[in-house]
Amino acid sequence: MLLLGGDTHLWAYPGVWSNPWLAKEQTHALRAVGAARNAAYGVLSDGRVARFTGGWAPIEGSAAWAASEIAVTDDEHLLVIAAGKLRAYDHGELKQLGCDAIDVVAVAATHGEGAFVLDGAGALFFNGDGHCNPISAPKRLKRIAATAERLLAVDVDGAVWRRRENAWTRLPAPFNCRAGQAPESKPVLDVAVSAFSTWLTDSDGSVFILSDET
Repeated sequence: MLLLGGDTHLWAYPGVWSNPWLAKEQTHALRAVGAARNAAYGVLSDGRVARFTGGWAPIEGSAAWAASEIAVTDDEHLLVIAAGKLRAYDHGELKQLGCDAIDVVAVAATHGEGAFVLDGAGALFFNGDGHCNPISAPKRLKRIAATAERLLAVDVDGAVWRRRENAWTRLPAPFNCRAGQAPESKPVLDVAVSAFSTWLTDSDGSVFILSDET
């Protein structure tokens, strides 16, 4: 699991917890991060997009992309929100995709050029096979994460939802349990998925794992 810390540097779990993945003098501050099993990319603080290959290797010309967010499919295709439009990085260039009419604010990659995207109003779409199909959601959404089998979403009120086999299920809210205090739940801000788990961050910056979510 990769996490973008409040210090804008990349952290990893499991590993030596409470230490950056790399010493800060060896890495870059990041705006966004995306990864698959064997590939990790980041949007550097100067706007360039870089691949992690033992260090951050910027992609030539990416400073002009105006990249705000990235995602990596399970077969390691890099998708980029460039100037508000969904693009695929292919053979050194950004390729236009089916959801070109949508001003995209969030992306969750699946396979090939497949991706769920959100527009600024929180509406959900799926980009695939040259098409951009609207998908009904229980509420307006603000963050999404996906695998080829399921979609996880955080709605505008901080609740977490799962979509699998075209059906939505609201997932339990995470609780913080501290000594001498009643369990407390905070709105969820972001979500990420791995093959068997769902990861959440709440408004306090706490990280949770829903290990039996699948």
